[in-house]
Amino acid sequence: MSVDARSPARRTPSPPAKADGSTGSTTGLRRRSNIALFLLSFAVFFLSPVKDTRSDPKYSILVSESILKYGTPALNAVSIPALAQLSLPSHPDMNVM
Repeated sequence: MSVDARSPARRTPSPPAKADGSTGSTTGLRRRSNIALFLLSFAVFFLSPVKDTRSDPKYSILVSESILKYGTPALNAVSIPALAQLSLPSHPDMNVM
């Protein structure tokens, strides 16, 4: 039994539903939202007045690493060329060499 191509009984199949019941129309909306969020974030970063982000003021990353590794903010065991030890933050338990 063959169905004529011009017959009204033949319909175009609808897109298959996903496991969560959506048909994929939200996928395009999600993609556009992600792109818009990225562009907005990039614009805020690009237009922000902060220009030099390569520095670590007052060696805060180094102090954080010392706290995580040794449990103390003391930087006695650290040797950094051109580091003025008197400019480091003071702490009662820190010994300045």
